[in-house]
Amino acid sequence: MDTNEQNQQDKRELRHKRRQRNQIIAYTVVGIMILLLAVGIAFAVSKITSMSRNQEEQQNKVDEILSDEETIQAPTESQETVVELTDEQINEQILAKLRMNGVVNSDPEVVERLDRYMQDKSVVIPVEKKKDGSFSARSGVLSREEMQLISSYVDAKIRSIGREILDGKIAANPYEKGNEEACTYCAYKKVCGFDGSIPGYEKRQLEDLDKQALMQRMQKTVEA
Repeated sequence: MDTNEQNQQDKRELRHKRRQRNQIIAYTVVGIMILLLAVGIAFAVSKITSMSRNQEEQQNKVDEILSDEETIQAPTESQETVVELTDEQINEQILAKLRMNGVVNSDPEVVERLDRYMQDKSVVIPVEKKKDGSFSARSGVLSREEMQLISSYVDAKIRSIGREILDGKIAANPYEKGNEEACTYCAYKKVCGFDGSIPGYEKRQLEDLDKQALMQRMQKTVEA
């Protein structure tokens, strides 16, 4: 084989190796995209399921209130008078049952937009005011900076979990804190295979931290 033929063969082999390498890269990218899409779909399904459950619970609360109101009005043989609730009282009870929990932006303008009729205690959001106008300790409020920190922390955790999934770390790893545990409302409980009654299956024990300690932990994670 002369030099020209050898060079031509070397070039063909080089082009073939390049095609193989490009194919491997393309398959890897497609695989990563499929995994990320699957994670996104699973997260969306979980959120939709949670929202549907919350709506169902709220509707059950309304039905329960209306049922109680009808029960109060229904006379029995042992009752001489019937206690009737006014429309205003019924609405107050419904709002109390449907009062949202969670956290609210501590900006007074935001709070006012969420409940413009609020005085000492909101019937819509988890916010109460003290006599001096400041929020009470029972209020679920966070500053704009704290909300931004939480958002950045969640973004960092999503990226970290995504990298772990791509590395093959997909084992069930639920948490437990006091009487709370991740498996209680998990939509995939029947298919994940985690069984606490089997030796070797253990839940992660979460620490009971106050707000300041939690914010410090999240700040360290974001800055890492």
